[in-house]
Amino acid sequence: MSTDHTPYCLFLSEAEWHALPDKLRDPYFAAIAATNLKALHLLGTTHGATMLDLPGTLGSTDEQPEFRWRVLKNRLVRAVVAWYLTHEQRHLDFALATLDFFIASGVGTTRFAHARCHRADLKTGDEMYKVAFALDTLAPYMGAERCARLRALAAAMLEAYLAGIDEKEWWRHAEFNWGTAVHGNAGLAALAIRPWQPALAAEALGRARAGVQYAIDAMPPGGGWTEGIMYMATMLAHLTDFVAALHRVDGDDLGLSAHRNVQDLLTSRIYLLGGDGLPINFSNCNETSAEWVLPHAY
Repeated sequence: MSTDHTPYCLFLSEAEWHALPDKLRDPYFAAIAATNLKALHLLGTTHGATMLDLPGTLGSTDEQPEFRWRVLKNRLVRAVVAWYLTHEQRHLDFALATLDFFIASGVGTTRFAHARCHRADLKTGDEMYKVAFALDTLAPYMGAERCARLRALAAAMLEAYLAGIDEKEWWRHAEFNWGTAVHGNAGLAALAIRPWQPALAAEALGRARAGVQYAIDAMPPGGGWTEGIMYMATMLAHLTDFVAALHRVDGDDLGLSAHRNVQDLLTSRIYLLGGDGLPINFSNCNETSAEWVLPHAY
């Protein structure tokens, strides 16, 4: 086990992670855990050739390779949760294999050309999340070399993020899901590597705090979200990932706990779910597909 790592703090504490099996006494959490294991099985054994049936080996070319990063995030988050729930080595091995593929796959080199981003973009934000999540939850198990490579990747992506702001990329003032996805995940990555690169982390954290504010200011009174229910969910997920971590380590929640529009937005999300617990309406993601549903839903 490596000891050169940040303490568990951005998502759950070490004690909270190791106490996850206690949650299985509650039927609600037991059902969630069962769905998670089903999703892991599908992600690891399906052998189609399309975006929605990515091979478990991650070895072949799918029709829309730019979306592969979303699969990697689901694999990583779900496998880590399964590892702490069960302590079965196969789940840890699955998470580490996902990380190794991620590290070797040219992180940060593919851009959304149609979005005209040259430095950082939505994919960069997602990759910064994966780095922060891995460093915070798996560092004791993945060895010093993986930790060092992930910290180097985080630093490179944060530098690209800062350069994008300096070069006035359009997303720097995004008042929709891109704003929380790019800025919020940059904030997470900055918190994850702050002990090793304090200056870079401080600059990125300041920009991230300012960047997510555009989305916060765009929350309408009374609830609702201009992009619809799916992007409402992703916007909130990225925002709360960052702010919850910031509150854990710095005691700062950006004022969200007392922000009436945030409370209205969360309430309106509840009322947009049907009696079966599924969304009444969604955008371009099918939330009924267990292996593709955002892991944040759990």
